[in-house]
Amino acid sequence: MLIEEIDSSGSIVAINGALSVQLNDSMSNTFVTATNGYDYAEITDSVSESRVNQSRVSYSVSSGDGASSYCVQTDNNMQSVGVEHRATFPDIMQYTCALYLIVYHTPNGTTYWKPNVPEEFVPVKDMEFETWDDAVNMYNTYADKSGFSIRLSTIKRVKGSVTHRYMLCTRAGKPKFQDFDSTNTNSASTSRRISSKAVCCNARLRLKPVPNPMRFKIYDFVDIHTHELIGPNAMEFTKKRRKIGYSERNFLHKLSLNKIGPNIAHNLQCSLKGGSHNVNGTKTDFQNATRDVRLFISDRDAQMIVVTMTSRSVNLPNFSFEYKVVGSELRYIFWADDVSKCNYDAFGEVLGFDATYSTNKYDMIFVPFTGVDHHKKCVTFGAGLIYDETIESYKWLLDKFLKTHKKQPKLVLTDQDVAVKQAVRAVFDQSIHRLCMWHIISGDLLANTDLRVSIHKLVWNLFITPSTFEEQWKLLIDDLNLSDHHWLTEIYAIREQWSLVISEKYNGVAL
Repeated sequence: MLIEEIDSSGSIVAINGALSVQLNDSMSNTFVTATNGYDYAEITDSVSESRVNQSRVSYSVSSGDGASSYCVQTDNNMQSVGVEHRATFPDIMQYTCALYLIVYHTPNGTTYWKPNVPEEFVPVKDMEFETWDDAVNMYNTYADKSGFSIRLSTIKRVKGSVTHRYMLCTRAGKPKFQDFDSTNTNSASTSRRISSKAVCCNARLRLKPVPNPMRFKIYDFVDIHTHELIGPNAMEFTKKRRKIGYSERNFLHKLSLNKIGPNIAHNLQCSLKGGSHNVNGTKTDFQNATRDVRLFISDRDAQMIVVTMTSRSVNLPNFSFEYKVVGSELRYIFWADDVSKCNYDAFGEVLGFDATYSTNKYDMIFVPFTGVDHHKKCVTFGAGLIYDETIESYKWLLDKFLKTHKKQPKLVLTDQDVAVKQAVRAVFDQSIHRLCMWHIISGDLLANTDLRVSIHKLVWNLFITPSTFEEQWKLLIDDLNLSDHHWLTEIYAIREQWSLVISEKYNGVAL
């Protein structure tokens, strides 16, 4: 085996029966390879001349623009290689860039990879380090520039004293093979996918301590790998670079508090750091980190909510929190902070709540209590989570609302839910209960624009008497031939619960 390197613009591999010449064209970011043996010829455009004789094979390879050319010669038995550097311009380094590895081919067809990095980063036998961390940092730097990852391995001790310490490539060790019967679908057990697989890589660095003073000395270094190395533009996919540190996890947590998922979090990291090559971990790693947090919380999520909210009620001024546990299950929650209480004191004459929202994971119903301020903007008076939409659930929630705010609203607006009606009547016995007009006029029937406009003009007219309202309603129904419509008949039957002019009890209530 004979390996020759063409300074900074290429590499030559000459093994029994074949010769490989590689050049890197930095203008197009592509590798040009020419191979030939004494029994066949396969020449690319970059090889300007090739002659195959009985005793000698000659190659003439140029860098592409004539700035640099090489003449490679070998005899028929491939026992020697002659490299002649014909011409090099002073600015050749601006056009060509160094290859990051050299490929070896053994006579039996095995391929090896050797990193091609600057000499100042290559470990050397008998090199010494003051501390073990210095040795690890040096080998990590060498691995980053070479295109592989390392792991700390064996520590040998004699009578408690360290005698040897090893660092290996992450793909060292024997590969695991799984036997299974192809006719039996249950014979092969599923295994977790890993980012790197063992391929018996022998690359390693061995050190031993040297006393007086204590330091570590390299006594064995192997730089040959049995697997392809990672290119400079793909180093973010190495095992080391895919580890997410504390800063990334903290970044993920803060974004999750603002309803931002791991994919967008990774995109933001790439934008902030100037590209994915500067970010530790891929999108999959960010997703796995979020999953690990959820698995860590697991069944403790309910207890975490109770502990967090209880802590706020103790430490924050005027923060109220109520909850109820049935068996070992958290069934009901209500909370209101200082801002919500101030809002209710100022704008709490009209209260609206709607239980139409439910979470996807726990199927608990979210009930926000809202009102309108003097700018006609929605404000929050509190919020709750209930297990189901029963009379008992709504009564518990309204009791805690009344306990927190200590006064009943003058007007309560809800939808047509029967359980809500009975709970409001039982708890807010001094309040006027009316149906929300948004639910009344949001039916499929009112998709008709003409009907919607006519009902809007009738419903929101505050300057007509109840008798006038009833007369105009009948005229509207007769004109549209809707006298037999079941839903409109039911709505008209309970008109005192939603019409602004029918109910005398509504008079005097401030909106």
